[in-house]
Amino acid sequence: MFRRRSGVKTRVSSPPAFWHLWWLNPLCVLPIILLATSTSAYLIPDEAYQLDWKTPKYLGLPEFLYIVYVVMAFIAGGLLVNLIAARLKYLEAGKLLERLYLPWNGLWIVFYATFVTILVAYLVWLLLLLHGGLSVGSLMAALKGTSGASFDVRDQGQTLPGVTTLVQLEMGFMIIGLILAYRFGCRRHFFHILVPLLVVVAIAWVRSKLWSERLAVIELLVPGVLLIIRLSSSEKWKVWQRAIMAAAPLAGPPLLFIFFSVSEYSRSWSGFYSETQSSFLLFSFMRLTGYYVTALNNGAASVEALHHYDVPYNTLEWFWKFPLVKSLMPYESMANSRPSDDYEELLTRMANPEFNNPSGVFVVRLDYGYTGGLFVWFIVGIITMVLYRSFVRGSLSGLLLYPFLFVGLLESPRVFYWGLSRGFPTWALLFFVLLLPLFTSGVIRRRTRMRDGLVTRAAPPSGASVPTMSGG
Repeated sequence: MFRRRSGVKTRVSSPPAFWHLWWLNPLCVLPIILLATSTSAYLIPDEAYQLDWKTPKYLGLPEFLYIVYVVMAFIAGGLLVNLIAARLKYLEAGKLLERLYLPWNGLWIVFYATFVTILVAYLVWLLLLLHGGLSVGSLMAALKGTSGASFDVRDQGQTLPGVTTLVQLEMGFMIIGLILAYRFGCRRHFFHILVPLLVVVAIAWVRSKLWSERLAVIELLVPGVLLIIRLSSSEKWKVWQRAIMAAAPLAGPPLLFIFFSVSEYSRSWSGFYSETQSSFLLFSFMRLTGYYVTALNNGAASVEALHHYDVPYNTLEWFWKFPLVKSLMPYESMANSRPSDDYEELLTRMANPEFNNPSGVFVVRLDYGYTGGLFVWFIVGIITMVLYRSFVRGSLSGLLLYPFLFVGLLESPRVFYWGLSRGFPTWALLFFVLLLPLFTSGVIRRRTRMRDGLVTRAAPPSGASVPTMSGG
């Protein structure tokens, strides 16, 4: 961009093309969320914990300072990447998809195979629910929002480890589908891409009603919105458009409150708390606040009451719950402890089992100790910043993995999302797609060698005349 001044052409630096999406930067996301929730949890008095959430307060100044140190370690890891790496370059969305090196035919196959797998896993899950004694009427009651019906479904429902867990492929399916949609066009492939995506979103909504699992919807919406914003962002956006996007996070808390309130009305208000409380909005606000502050408070209680595990469990839950590992080398026999049972006992004895989130900060400390936990968050900061930069550049690794990591950043006050068994199918699928070009490049090279060999064998003998076409 140039500006003339006194007949001399001077260069004026343009603002970064991604400045309006500052809230996608992990160095903004994690500090804001963790510091906001931990400050609230620290400042709320013990009487409020006892009155509103039926639990004593355990989060004191030492625990609050530890969360601050976690944020500092995370920021240090991210800044280290920015200092070492080259200057971040933004790639226009249109050029991004043209330069994206992917075996598109193979990605179509993965997309449809994942879709079929999700449908089969849900079908098995539904059959297990019916086989466990649940009637169709009970399922319909849960869908209609009848008070307590979703808890009945969850209490009586069964799962089949390794099979029903495959419903968690939904997030990876959403990410792959949106990349295909932007590459080949939504209108041209409406029935091939958008219809399967909408079917999965609808089934996830049904699951959130039946299983009382709001996170099932969030896991689809958040990565989907992130990817849509990145693939539709343009340097041609006007200043007012960029300003709106920069202020978009202000709509986050109200939207979260509305989403939470709508789901919580039938989940707990209409049949239980409506008889003892008068204001539904106040109840929803305190309930939503409680999910975050009690998670940090439970984590502080865990650090106080539970011992440091010699073998990490919470951050590697997906590994220890993997069917083959669980049967061949169960965690209990290796570490001589049962972390899940210990935590349930802690909730019953010291806290409130109704608010059972363990926080994503203190479980890392339980696994690796005080200093080791800070080092883990330092490494998380490095990995997250590397993938964020890839996301901004439009690299395949960033487009696939950063939306998944972003969900973990948002959930960090409540749980260590990346270590949960529900996250394993997603990142396994995304890593497979990331390695797909390597698999297909070998096939292409073999086909090329075969073709070149056929051409060589079919070449005319030395000295033979080869007919040519002359112009004119």
